[in-house]
Amino acid sequence: MKRVILFISIWITSSVFIGLYSQSRNVVTSGSVERTVIINDNQNSGDIWKQLEQERIEAEKKAEQERLAAEKAEQERLAAEKAEQERLAAEKKAEQERLAAEKKAEQERLAAEKAEQERLAAEKKAEQERLAAEKKAEQERLTKEKREKERIADSIATAQKAHEKAIKTAHRDSVRQARKDRIAAYPWTNIVLFNGAYALYPEYAVGITYARVKQGGFYLSAMMNPAKPILKGDYDADAQGAINGVKPFYLGHHTSTRLSATLGTLIRMKAPVYFYLGAGYGYRGLFYETTDGKLVAWHTPNTIYHGMHWEAGLMGNIKGFGLSLGVSSITDFRNIYYEAKLGIGFCVSKKDKK
Repeated sequence: MKRVILFISIWITSSVFIGLYSQSRNVVTSGSVERTVIINDNQNSGDIWKQLEQERIEAEKKAEQERLAAEKAEQERLAAEKAEQERLAAEKKAEQERLAAEKKAEQERLAAEKAEQERLAAEKKAEQERLAAEKKAEQERLTKEKREKERIADSIATAQKAHEKAIKTAHRDSVRQARKDRIAAYPWTNIVLFNGAYALYPEYAVGITYARVKQGGFYLSAMMNPAKPILKGDYDADAQGAINGVKPFYLGHHTSTRLSATLGTLIRMKAPVYFYLGAGYGYRGLFYETTDGKLVAWHTPNTIYHGMHWEAGLMGNIKGFGLSLGVSSITDFRNIYYEAKLGIGFCVSKKDKK
């Protein structure tokens, strides 16, 4: 568009300039003809040439003025174009500045939004931290309350246990004292028993037992076979009954010996019954008689025992009447000899003087 306007301006200026030039030539030509006529007529050529020269100068002056006007118009056009270019440059610069300002404003807006988001995030984080701190503080408070309740419960339980323990201790002490008083109230009882023992072989033994007991006590017991209490035969035979390789003639009957001495303890179970347990030394021998009246110790199983003697059973005091029932044994840790033991006798009780 600018080029079209420039072209039109140049064309108009050129047309005006050409028209003025043509008109000046026509005037000169017509003037020349007229001057010629006048010269011919008047023969005053000096004045005519002078006048023509002045007209020519005026025409050139006018043409120069028009040329200058055209140049001025061209300059004005160029100035207008320059102004237009400057205007366009200013508009472009303004547009660039506007876009830069908008970009800067957008960046500032985005920065502000980012700052706002960061502020909101910081506020959210601070709120979360506050809630977490409150939750932690609440948990710590609840924990402290729970510990305090547990401490109070433990204190109550401890006090209750101490109270119960004190009650139990007092009760136990009272029971112990009552037991001591009851035991102290028990009389010392002297028991004398006459015992009889029987084994399944069959064999029997008799003896005597003396006991002294209160809550606890001791006893002594001795047993023997009264038929023929011998400890050693005339000869010792092997398992086949031979004496030094020679087997004598046996009559077929035998004599047995039973001896024991025991020391033990008694424990009061429930009046007037006592449990007794004792140990000591025992001997049991079986001797076979030969035709010449000799006694031979035939060392076969279940014939000769000597070693530890133990016994256990119950002993009672029923209105001054003593009674015992138990079992005893002699063992050499290879063979065992059992027998049942029964005792009958009397009891004498005597209370302590206070």
